[in-house]
Amino acid sequence: MRAVVTGANGFVGRAVCAELVRRGHQVTALVREKKSAQSIDCTDMISIGRLEQFSDLSNALRGADVVVHTAGWAGTASTQATPSYVNAVNVQATARLSTTAAHSGIGHFIYLSSVKAIGSQTLGTPFTAKTHPAPTDLYGRSKLAAEQAILQNARMRITIVRPPLIYGPAMSGSMLKLFLLAHRNVPMPFGSIKNARDILALPSLADLVAACVESPCSVNRVLLARDGAAVSSAFLYRRIAAALGQKARVVPFPPQALRLVSQCVGRAGLAESLLSSLEIDDSGSREELGWSPVCDMNDALQRTAEWYKSRGT
Repeated sequence: MRAVVTGANGFVGRAVCAELVRRGHQVTALVREKKSAQSIDCTDMISIGRLEQFSDLSNALRGADVVVHTAGWAGTASTQATPSYVNAVNVQATARLSTTAAHSGIGHFIYLSSVKAIGSQTLGTPFTAKTHPAPTDLYGRSKLAAEQAILQNARMRITIVRPPLIYGPAMSGSMLKLFLLAHRNVPMPFGSIKNARDILALPSLADLVAACVESPCSVNRVLLARDGAAVSSAFLYRRIAAALGQKARVVPFPPQALRLVSQCVGRAGLAESLLSSLEIDDSGSREELGWSPVCDMNDALQRTAEWYKSRGT
């Protein structure tokens, strides 16, 4: 097949391109600037400029079988992350792209959304593909709005993938911060936290997207994915430290006191992500596509640790 991948020089897009090429597909990589897009596995590459400002992409999409849309604002801290900016990048740009794809005769549109489109935490019942969405933050609301915009294009087959926190080489955000803290042997106040959160290794996500490209069973479905059993913040920190060759220093600290301290320093959102649970039931993806993660969490954390140490930081 010929696949067009947006955000091809991003954390997820680069891995998706590599997996599709490995499986023998032709890949057109859409990037902001070619000069900043090095070592991408693809058949050809097209520079489209800023996502929220791109012009007509009809020529780039012509002849393609599927579009995989991974580009967008990923919820990381940014001075540009105003509601209008996030709406322009995550919602309006996605709507324009899906409309162009439909008019260009694309048969299949795969959108990398987020579990945050459903919500930010679970209270004993894991999220499923059928859970009623109730996003609680700007990022989650933008992802849900983008999903709804795509679904207006009834002429295309649609697949929506909602992954949890993704980790792997070249990652950024909160997982990278945990690696930094574990590498520096910083004691963390996770000892009293009894939560359960699902995460997903990047190779497994890329494999799932490739399966969606190839399998008719993915059409018109919402798919969730996870590594395996959910882990607590303390357990994850200990595993990260072990992968880095460190002994984790996890100390008990009352969760309510941690919430209060984080609010005082303006990091309430980060504390809540460490304290709360976010569990996923991805049985639909496994049963309907015959999919399962291609690597377990320990192996994926070890590979990520090797990448982290190779950076010399």
